[in-house]
Amino acid sequence: MPTAAVSRRLPVSRDVALTATAVVTWCAMTMFVVSPLVAPFLLVGCLLVALVWRYFDAASAGRVSRNAVAGVAALVAWFALTTLWSVNPRDAAFAVFLFAATSGIVLASAALSSALARDVQHAIALGFTLAVGFAMWLSFEENASGMYLRRMLNSLVPMTRPHSIHLRMDNGWIAALQPYLSNKNTVAVLFMAWPMMLVSRVLVRTARWNLVRTATLIALVLGIAVSYHETSKLALIASAVVFGLALWSRRVAFGAIAALWVAATLLVVPVTLMIYKTGVFRSDALQYSARHRIVIWGHTSAGVLKKPLLGHGLASTRVLDEMARPTNERVAGTEFKEGTNMHAHNVFLQAWYETGAIGAVLIFLAGLPVLGWLRTRPATTAPYLLAAFATVVIVASLSWSLVASWYIAAFGLVAVWCRFADTFVRGERPLPAAG
Repeated sequence: MPTAAVSRRLPVSRDVALTATAVVTWCAMTMFVVSPLVAPFLLVGCLLVALVWRYFDAASAGRVSRNAVAGVAALVAWFALTTLWSVNPRDAAFAVFLFAATSGIVLASAALSSALARDVQHAIALGFTLAVGFAMWLSFEENASGMYLRRMLNSLVPMTRPHSIHLRMDNGWIAALQPYLSNKNTVAVLFMAWPMMLVSRVLVRTARWNLVRTATLIALVLGIAVSYHETSKLALIASAVVFGLALWSRRVAFGAIAALWVAATLLVVPVTLMIYKTGVFRSDALQYSARHRIVIWGHTSAGVLKKPLLGHGLASTRVLDEMARPTNERVAGTEFKEGTNMHAHNVFLQAWYETGAIGAVLIFLAGLPVLGWLRTRPATTAPYLLAAFATVVIVASLSWSLVASWYIAAFGLVAVWCRFADTFVRGERPLPAAG
C-alpha cells in the first residue's frame, strides 16, 4: 500500500490536501442524501478523487476480477442489443450508456481502493462517516416532523419548491408537503447505512463516540420507522436479520443471500404472477400502493409471457403502457386500471419484461462474482456487507425503475462504498467481533 513518503507533486501541503478530501467527501455524500438525483455526478466524483490521489502518490492499482468484467460486459452488450426492438430507443440508448459508465466506474474504483494511501483512506472515511451520520439525523427530522426544515427552505427559496400538486400553501408559507417526497432521501440514507456503520467501527475509538454512533443508528431506525416508505422499512428489517444471521453464522447468512438472489432474478415472474392470481390486491388490509403494485406486477408478468426470451426492448415499459392506456379497463373489484404503469416497481421484473429471459439470466450471472466476493469476506466485514447486499436487492425488488439514471448510479455508489469499507477495515489492526 502506498505511503505519504512517495508523494512529491502535491501543490499544497499533504495535511491541507487530506482535509480538502474529507470536506469534499462530506459535501458529496451529503448532497446525495439531500438530492439523490445527483447520484450520477457523485459517482464520477468518487472515481476522480481516487484517480487524483493515485496520481499524486504514484500508486499502482489492484486487479479487477475477470469474471466481473465479463459478466458486466455481456449484460451491457445484451441491453444494447435490445435497443434494436425497443419502442423507446433514445431512452434505451441513454440507459445503456449509464449502465456501462456505472459498471466501469465501480470496477475501476474497486481496483483503486487498495491504491489509496492509509492517510487518504482515513480522510475519505472521516468525511463519509460524518456525512452519512448527519444524513441519518436529517432523515429522522424529515420523517418525524413532516419535513419541517425542507418546508422552511421551500418557503424562503421559491425556486426549490416542488410542483404545486405536491404541497399545500397557507398564507404564503408551505404548510405541508406530500410525505412521499422524502422516499428517495430515505432510501439514499439506507443505502449508505451499512457501509457507514462498518467504516465507523474503525474511526470510533472511545466510549463517548461509540455512544454517538449508537444514538445515530437509533435515529436512522426511528426515522425509517416513522417514514412513509414501506419498502425502506422492509429492507431495514430484512438486512438487520441478515446482519444478525451473519454474526451467528456467515455460512447461513450467505446461503440466505444466495437464495434471495436466485429468487429475485430468476423466479420473480412466477412469484409475482402467483401473488396476483391470489387476488390479494382486493384486500383492504393492504395499503393502496401495495395493492396497486401487485396489479402492476400481475400485468407486467403477463406481458413477459408474450415475449419471454427477448423481451419488449429496454426502456419500453412506459411507452407501451401509454399506448395501451386508452383501452385498458379497470381490474374487477378495484379502482385500478390494467397495465404495466410507467415501470414495474421491481427492477428484476422490469428486466424480464424489457430484456427477456436472456437479460434476466445475464443479471443473475453478473451478480455471481459479487456473491463470490461476499463469500470470502472475513468476520470483521461480512455481516455489514451481506446486510448491504440484502438492502439493495429488496429495495430493487419493490421500488422505482430499471432505467432511472439516479437509481442506476445509486446502486453504483453502494458498490463503491462497500468495497471501500471492506478495504479500509481490513487495512486496520484486528477488530473485536462485529457489533
